[in-house]
Amino acid sequence: MNLEISGGYEYQRKLVRKCIDYFILTQLGYPAKFDLTVKVKDLKTCYGYTEQVAYDHYKIVLDKSQIIKDFISTMMHEMVHVKQYLTNRWDGDGEEEACNLQRTLADNMWKDNWV
Repeated sequence: MNLEISGGYEYQRKLVRKCIDYFILTQLGYPAKFDLTVKVKDLKTCYGYTEQVAYDHYKIVLDKSQIIKDFISTMMHEMVHVKQYLTNRWDGDGEEEACNLQRTLADNMWKDNWV
């Protein structure tokens, strides 16, 4: 996996990396066979979004103004979308699944002492 994380504060970039590692470990399994670009910046209209940039290359953009718990939850939400792209399985726009899993994944990450 090629990974590029930019923007935001150093602690946010470190959290992004931990979220990715945790998600891959618990939801996808190694080795991760995709590339990911994550940008942390000011967003006015949403907390984050994911898009497919090329075959097996995805981009996540996160709003940097979120509190840590919400930031992690949003990152997990967006990683669910990456999984949906990778597996080509989702209902509708995939939001229901991502919303249902984001808080559970974030809470488990805290409980498992990844944060």
